[in-house]
Amino acid sequence: MKKECNIVAIYIRVSTLDQAREGYSLDAQEAALRKWCADKKYEVYDLYADRGVSGKDIDHRPDMRRLMRDARDGRFDVVCFWALSRFTRSVQDLYDTMTKFQKWGVSMVSYTESFDTSTPMGRAMIG
Repeated sequence: MKKECNIVAIYIRVSTLDQAREGYSLDAQEAALRKWCADKKYEVYDLYADRGVSGKDIDHRPDMRRLMRDARDGRFDVVCFWALSRFTRSVQDLYDTMTKFQKWGVSMVSYTESFDTSTPMGRAMIG
């Protein structure tokens, strides 16, 4: 039986001022994700925000490293983010992170895409 997911970590990131101007600002991402959590009656554990850093490499993002530590320590059940491109731009980092999250019992949800590993279809995507 699947455990109820109700403690959420919100991850937001922008790498350039252009992204902020195009509606991907940290404030816009945070507001949408907090509303999504409230609508689902999810508790927000913490907000993790990396400003002005590339999505290419997870290891060089301070709040992504903090998020990974907290995930490993079981502090939340779900990580939600605006879009996969805000989470990572590396297919290898995505695969490695999904593998770790699966081991730790953490699901991933993209707000703007059909990517949700808390559902049977979403889990099937990662094998």
